[in-house]
Amino acid sequence: MAKKIKITESQLKALIENTATTRLNNQIYDFIDREYIPDYGVKVLSNEYFNTPLIKKKIDGEVIKPRSLKKYLKHKFQGVSDSVIDNIVIAWFNGEYDANIGQRIKN
Repeated sequence: MAKKIKITESQLKALIENTATTRLNNQIYDFIDREYIPDYGVKVLSNEYFNTPLIKKKIDGEVIKPRSLKKYLKHKFQGVSDSVIDNIVIAWFNGEYDANIGQRIKN
């Protein structure tokens, strides 16, 4: 027998907002994952070599900086805050994104 759960209007509103946020985050993540590949470059500073995060476009192989991707995503997905886009890009680059909860897995 199925049980009925009673929730208040504020709980319903919070549930709907959370679902919408998760879907939007997953949409942004799917777009990034479909169009780009995480990559690294080497930067030389005073005879020392450092890995620099770069992003490669799948379609033409052009390499861009993460800042450029974030700027483009901000333009494409208007109304999404910078911190949300930053978290999604960082999670995608490091492989730390969980689509079930729509956010970065924090270790």
